[in-house]
Parts: sequence; C-alpha cells; structure tokens
Amino acid sequence: MYFYFFLCILIVVYVLLLLVYVLLLLVYVLVFLVYIFLLLVYVFLLLVYVFLLLVYVFLLLVYVFLLLVYALLLLVYAFLLLVYVFILLSTYSYCSATLTEVFPCFFLSCKANARV
Repeated sequence: MYFYFFLCILIVVYVLLLLVYVLLLLVYVLVFLVYIFLLLVYVFLLLVYVFLLLVYVFLLLVYVFLLLVYALLLLVYAFLLLVYVFILLSTYSYCSATLTEVFPCFFLSCKANARV
C-alpha cells in the first residue's frame, strides 16, 4: 500500500516538474522573442544611423559647393569692381587714353596733353 502511495507522489512530482519545464520553455521562448525584437530595433537604428550619415555627407557636399559658388561670386564681384574703377577713372580723366593708360593719365591729370 505504501508503494502505491509513493508512486502517486512520484507521479505528482513528475507532473509538477514537467509543468515547471514547460513554464521555463515558455519563458525561454519569450526571452528569445524579446531578443529578436531588440535585434530588429538595433538593425533599424543602424539603418537610421547610416541614413543620417549619408544625409550629413550630402549636406557637407552641398556646403562645399555653396562655398565654391560664394568664392566665385566674390571673384566676379572683385572683377566687376575693377572694371567699374577703370571705367570711372577713364570717364573722369578728361583725356583720350586706353584702359592701360588710365592710371597714369588720371594721376597726372593730363598735363602733358594740356600743353599741346
């Protein structure tokens, strides 16, 4: 009789251990799913980082292009300013001179031509 009693206890313990094993298996599956989710989040963040890096490189190229355009505009502005000065000096020098003679003629006030 005691033998059957111990056998029943062993069966109950075995079933309880089996339930614990199933519970641990479910916990393991849940942890695995969380791990997969976190891995997907990590991959998504990595892709976002790569995208932002590409945007940064693009904006850097745009900045360099705009810097070159700005330098070109400054050169054009300096050239136009020089042309304006040459035209201004040739207009108010009161002598017939070419652009290469503008500065000497302007500073000498055309005294050489005035004596003739």
